[in-house]
Amino acid sequence: MLTILAARSEESDDTMKRTLTAIATALALMSAAHARIGETLDESIARYGAIIAQTTAPDGGQFYTFAKGRYSIIIELDEHGRTSVIVYRKSDNSDMSDDEKQNFRDAESGGENWTQSTWRIWQTSRIAAFYELDPQGHDMFIIMTMERAVAETEKAKAAQKDAQKGF
Repeated sequence: MLTILAARSEESDDTMKRTLTAIATALALMSAAHARIGETLDESIARYGAIIAQTTAPDGGQFYTFAKGRYSIIIELDEHGRTSVIVYRKSDNSDMSDDEKQNFRDAESGGENWTQSTWRIWQTSRIAAFYELDPQGHDMFIIMTMERAVAETEKAKAAQKDAQKGF
């Protein structure tokens, strides 16, 4: 293959270089785009900037809040120190457009196709995304690992079952 490439004209070499540069750039962007879930705290700091708040969840988990552009980003790390949950909110608490939600899904998909399982829940083989309102009624868009989504679903089912005891 190197012999064939060496025999090409200068024009073809320029075209080949541009093509390879475009492919490398696309691969780098794809890699950066889907590296959020699974990132370490240091990688998240490099991506989003300084931590603006840190809180502890009732179960002991740590939440880290960042501000980037028009968004507030909250991450939670799993027991291995990797991001397992990302919550996106607009800093002005306005609702996100469908395009914004799609852009966040696309950035996290790693090239996988999303399947919409309900009117507000999407999933790939490795992550789930959904939106809901926080207790103050503000729009949140949440992306999490499938492992975390399954665990959260099981916790919600158990809580619902407990709430219905005696009926």
